[in-house]
Amino acid sequence: SWKEYRDALNGFYKLKNDFYKKKKEENKKAILSKTEICEKAEKLQNDTNWNETSKKLINLQKEWKKTGYVKGKLNDTLWNKFKKSCDTFFNSKKKHEKKLDLEKTKKIKSKNDIILSISNYKLDKDVKKNIQFIEDKISEWNKIGNTENTSKLNNNLTKTYNKLLASLKIDKQELTKIKSKFSIKLIENNAKELNNYKSILLEKIKVKQKEIDLFETNKSFLVSAKSNNSLRDQINKKIEKLIIETDQLKKELKLIKSS
Repeated sequence: SWKEYRDALNGFYKLKNDFYKKKKEENKKAILSKTEICEKAEKLQNDTNWNETSKKLINLQKEWKKTGYVKGKLNDTLWNKFKKSCDTFFNSKKKHEKKLDLEKTKKIKSKNDIILSISNYKLDKDVKKNIQFIEDKISEWNKIGNTENTSKLNNNLTKTYNKLLASLKIDKQELTKIKSKFSIKLIENNAKELNNYKSILLEKIKVKQKEIDLFETNKSFLVSAKSNNSLRDQINKKIEKLIIETDQLKKELKLIKSS
């Protein structure tokens, strides 16, 4: 009986020792993991790569939860150290985003002020001065840079200055030329928009040229028919109109290439 009792007792103490030994190892491992996470967070706390660093710190927070609890004051010490690094970064990020929001609001207000100044502009007797005024305002607009709703604001600006241009006594062809110049100037700092505009112009030129070729072909069938003089004249007028429109498109394309 004594032997059985001693064996049971020894078995119990062995299990107990193994349990606490395992706990000690787990605690040691948890401390090491938490310490490594703290060190990683400290290195990231002043990083200004906001989006990428946010993801890294969020992943570290997830890792922290998996490390388990560490017994004693050391757990609080490590947690406070880790939390401080996270708070330092996310507070800086919040300040940065607030600053960006203020800048965005300021930019949008500046652009709306330009639109308003064009709307309230009193025409000068000198047509060139009026055109120069619009061009200067577009230059101001471009200096402000991109904002939220850039396309919408650009459309509002275009509508506003086109309304002003419409009130000037300018030849229709010259007016088209000025509008094209301003449209290109408005997107001169945007390579993507310029390329899109260029593609549109090239496609339009291609379509116009096909129309010219088609009319020329149709006209060739009427050369020997005296009774078709009226129809031939109509075709010539259409061809002439298409040639003028094509030339205008080519001039626009040239403006893009020189911008």
